This record gives sequence, C-alpha cells and structure tokens, in this order.
Amino acid sequence: MKGNIVTKNEKYFRIYDFPSSETSTKEIFLKTQPINRSFIKRFCCCFISIYFVVYLGLEYTKTYFAIGTTIMDNKLIYDIVIVPGGGIKPDHSPQPWVCARLDYAADLYIQGKTKYIMVLSRGTPHKAPPRTKEDIPVDEAMSSADYLISQHQIEPKYIFLERWSFDTLGNAFAALTMHVLPRKLKKIHLVTSDWHLPRTREIFDTVFACSGKSDLALTYAAAQNIGLSDNETELRLKRELESLETFRTTTKPMLKDMDSLHKFIFEEHGCYKAGSHLKPMSSGSVSGSY
Repeated sequence: MKGNIVTKNEKYFRIYDFPSSETSTKEIFLKTQPINRSFIKRFCCCFISIYFVVYLGLEYTKTYFAIGTTIMDNKLIYDIVIVPGGGIKPDHSPQPWVCARLDYAADLYIQGKTKYIMVLSRGTPHKAPPRTKEDIPVDEAMSSADYLISQHQIEPKYIFLERWSFDTLGNAFAALTMHVLPRKLKKIHLVTSDWHLPRTREIFDTVFACSGKSDLALTYAAAQNIGLSDNETELRLKRELESLETFRTTTKPMLKDMDSLHKFIFEEHGCYKAGSHLKPMSSGSVSGSY
C-alpha cells in the first residue's frame, strides 16, 4: 500500500512506502521544491530579450562604425585609396597639402568605404630629403603613414607603403607592381591636390592600362588645397601642365604593355636607370611645393 502524507510545511512532501510485509516497513523522505512554471517563463523571456538587445547592439556598432575592416552597410566602395606624397616639413611631418589628401583618405577608411590606404613615394628628385638626428633620410611614404597612425588611429596593417619611387610615373609603376597586382585589388581610388590631378590621372591610367587587366577600375578625387599661396599654386599648376604635355607627346606612346613600361622605367628614366644622378632644382619658388 502506498500513500502521501502532507506535513505541516506544505511545500514539502513525506512519502511513505508500505510494503506487503508489515515487519519491514521502510520510510523514504523526499524533499522537493514545487516547480513554479510562471517564474521560469518570465526568466526565459527576459534572458532571450537581453540576448537579442546585446546582439543587435553589437551588429549596429559593426555596421555603422568602422572597426578594423568592418564597413558601413557591409559594402566596400574601394579596395584601396592611393595618396601620392608631396613633400615633408623640417619636423618630418607631411606638408599641409599632403595632410589634406591624407585626411580625405582617412575619412573614407573611417566611414568604411575602403579597406586599405596606400601612401606613396620615397621622395622627390627636386630636393634632398630631410634627415633624422641619426642622419637617416626620411621618406615621404613613412611620414604619411605616421600621420595616419598618429592623427587618425589607423592600424598600420591597413596602410601599404611604397617607399621606392621619386616621381609620379614611378609612383604608378610601384603601386601597380608592389601592391595592386599581388593583392588583386580592383577598385582603386586616388586622391591628390587639384593642381596635381590632371597629370597624375593621365599617368596612372596609362601605367595601369599596361597591365592588360581590364577589370581594374580607377577613380580620382581632388583634396582641399591647403598650404600653398596663390602664386605657388599657379606656378606649380603651370609646371604640371607642361610636364603633362611632355608625357603625352613623348613618353605615353612608348608605354604599351608591362615589357615596354619596365624597359622605359629602368633603361630610359633619369630617376631609375643605372648611372643617372639626380640634382635638386634651382627654382626656389617652385621647389617649395615639393
């Protein structure tokens, strides 16, 4: 015979087991808390709600604020933004017009519009580079990278250095062969100063076309012109347009493919062929913009 007897504390139950033989009576005590189903339901609903709030909050943060390589709306506009160099100040920081280019590129990165930034140039053939107190030359690419890291807190792994070239043609050749082709970058955006843009566009379009890669898409933008006087800007633009005409009539017709491009760079170009020695320019008014 079996039966349940409720004790004074109704939350507990004392269960008696009466076997058929009355001489071996056995008493078993089980103490158990009754199940409150309403409380469990409320607890589960609260836990699930908190989980989804936290999850959606993290997804919102990832989507609308660039963290590392996370990009707004999960869509990159550019694979990389290229920033040409343009001179270094005595304190080894970029010139103001270069900072404007770097700020433009950094804004695109922070907004999640590009995954990488490439900074260009070892220096210029028109003037000697500044040197550290240890007498080490400071190149433009490293100066630009330091600016992006210190002023915009961009992680170094998202900044590509090109520390080899001395001019715009060398910029384009090195950018293509060092980074764009090896990393299979397709959507490339270049930002430079307005007075520098016409010749830069012509050279980069020509050099990148030599790769034979029809899926390379180049776009361009002009950053705000800061740090040059009207006279300096006018002189620099005049020089740029003269150099552009020379490139169109003399150099561009020779550049058909990677073979002809390489041959011109290393057998004809004064900045890169063996036996050539660069000399600073004598015009102080124009050299101030390099």
